[in-house]
Amino acid sequence: MKKLKPKSKYDVEVKEPSGLCMSFNENELLTVSDKTGKIYHISTEGEIIKELNYKGKDLEGITVNIDNEHIYVVEEKENIVVELYKDGKEVNKFELPEYRHGINSGPEGITYNHKKKEFYILHEKSPGLMLVWKPDKGVEKKYTLEFADDYSGICYDYLNDQLWIVSDDSKTLSK
Repeated sequence: MKKLKPKSKYDVEVKEPSGLCMSFNENELLTVSDKTGKIYHISTEGEIIKELNYKGKDLEGITVNIDNEHIYVVEEKENIVVELYKDGKEVNKFELPEYRHGINSGPEGITYNHKKKEFYILHEKSPGLMLVWKPDKGVEKKYTLEFADDYSGICYDYLNDQLWIVSDDSKTLSK
């Protein structure tokens, strides 16, 4: 297993960030706070640029759909995906099938594959799953994951057509 060494480290002004993705502006990131239930635009150095109006109950993952310029977040306790406009105004809510065995083991990460027009949603643990999901069709495929103790975040790498998955408990980043 390769060891990664950070190039730089920055303090993040957001309390308990949980989920991170590139914003529509390549110089900004989007993150959600587990503590405040809010969505933030942050700089690549971790400074808060702007807070969106949406307030969730247990925000865990965030991604953007570059096709319609909407933001999608997962709420773990509610077991839902929420679709938002760029300003944070709610467009739609989607219930996910119930897979969890325990209150804190639901949807944890989300990313969008613009080539296939589908989302990948991570189910944290008990069981660890990756769901292939489309808003108009629901869950189309379900994959059991067994390479880490939990699954905390996911990112679609469109340049290499690969997924990156991070595990908090295992302290790993896998592709």
